[in-house]
Amino acid sequence: MIIRAYEETDFARMAEMYEREKPKEEMFDMNAAIVGKVVCDEDKPIMAAFLSPVIEAHLFMDGNWRSPAWRWATLGTLHQEMMAEAAAKKVERAHALIDPVLERTYGKRLAGLGWQRKDWKYYVRTP
Repeated sequence: MIIRAYEETDFARMAEMYEREKPKEEMFDMNAAIVGKVVCDEDKPIMAAFLSPVIEAHLFMDGNWRSPAWRWATLGTLHQEMMAEAAAKKVERAHALIDPVLERTYGKRLAGLGWQRKDWKYYVRTP
């Protein structure tokens, strides 16, 4: 058994392993990873792991400024600016972590801006 760097020739095998799991999500773009390692047994890839940069969205807002309607309109404009710049910088995905207390109401607002709720649990680790 050896561990080596991911190579593009591994893609077909990664796709085969991925499809066997039948996940709800689209397959990860392995070429976007900054770290990719493959475990091979007798030259056959049997496991792989990838790390990709994650963009987290953070919002700071004065909840007393003007009115909720003004804040919502301003957030929509700010959101458009941020997403345009992120797209120009080739960002493929952004994550917004919402406090469970706020998610019930604020999550609907995010959905209105095109964000999708994912059912996956979130784990964090510092290297």
